[in-house]
Amino acid sequence: MEKEDLPQPLPLYKNTLWNTFGCVTYQGCLWLTTILVVILSSSFENSGILAFAMTIGNIFYPLATYNTRAFQTSDIRNEYSNSNYVAFRLITSVGAFFFCIVYCAAISPSIATIIASIAFLVFKFDEAFANVLYGVDQKNFRMDYIGISQLVRGVLLLAAFSSSLYLWGNLALAIAVMAIACFAVTLLYDIPHSMRFGKIAPSIDRCKVKSILIQCFPLAVSATLCGAIVSVSREYFGIIQGEELLGIYAAVTTPTVIAQAAAVYFYSPFITPMAKAWEESDISAFTRLLISVVGILLLLAAVLIIFFFFLGDEILVLLFGQFIALYTYLLIPALIGTTLISLMYLSIDMLVLLRRFVPLTVATVLSFLFCLLSTGYFINQFGMNGINLVIIFSNALGCLLMMTYIVKAVSSRRK
Repeated sequence: MEKEDLPQPLPLYKNTLWNTFGCVTYQGCLWLTTILVVILSSSFENSGILAFAMTIGNIFYPLATYNTRAFQTSDIRNEYSNSNYVAFRLITSVGAFFFCIVYCAAISPSIATIIASIAFLVFKFDEAFANVLYGVDQKNFRMDYIGISQLVRGVLLLAAFSSSLYLWGNLALAIAVMAIACFAVTLLYDIPHSMRFGKIAPSIDRCKVKSILIQCFPLAVSATLCGAIVSVSREYFGIIQGEELLGIYAAVTTPTVIAQAAAVYFYSPFITPMAKAWEESDISAFTRLLISVVGILLLLAAVLIIFFFFLGDEILVLLFGQFIALYTYLLIPALIGTTLISLMYLSIDMLVLLRRFVPLTVATVLSFLFCLLSTGYFINQFGMNGINLVIIFSNALGCLLMMTYIVKAVSSRRK
């Protein structure tokens, strides 16, 4: 395909607006499923099962994506083709799918939870595959394709989930119908639009599979461990306290995931420009972009914390009823935790961009070890809020270690 035939790139601000709006809408619709599962069910049991399935999905997703999105979009030298990345994503997604089924069967407290979790894994499989197509769009500065895709997905998944659960009252079936709706978007919209930038049909040889596996292995480990901090703390609580209490925790704190997602989607369009600045040794431009992103993320976090401090209780009671007032104290610590998770993911992506994989691995391993060692203590001492404390301290440790190294790397590059 000739270069002049390619879709024209959009400016950075338009990419940021489209990506953030579409993706936040998608995450908002996904969050609404956690509210609707309570409204359309007779107890919090289905909410707990859905929360458990989501934690399994949180383990699957980084394994399936192998955390290559930042690597793919910062591959300025085109070391691998779009077809290589697509083929590799299919390989890792299939492997992660079967691994998570085994893991789910080993730890799930009930058959209903296993079935719902498998249905949710199918949904996440499609999400992981769409992510590599989004990488193609992002690298070509057409993130309006991503925003539209996410917007349509959000509306369809919400309609499919709610109508199915209302009609049949079966959570696993509702998740499966939701997954089918999203697969349709991938086939009918995402694939045709990504094909505008050239060939995306899966194509890869054994040597390239091995090369990407080796190069990106620290990325996959880091993303998996980062996601596992949330999953381990929630699963531990669910196992010892039961699905219904985990469902209550999820109902109160899941809105904070939207804030975390908004932060990640906001900075994603900056990855490729920052990679180009680093590749061209334009350290001033790189530093300016990084400081701007961190500053805006912290500002947005502060605004949300203040907003929910004054209005969070009323909003949650309006959504779930007066009963939930006993648990609204969880919301602000959860927001602090998701802010640190956002900074953690930003730090990971920055080290990927810099191709500094050793400090990335060290920082995330230490964060996860802290999680493993502290989860029992915090949950036994502080109950539901113990989950938040594990997330806060584990991610704060990782952020501190990685940001320290990023500052040193930038300083040494200036010399």
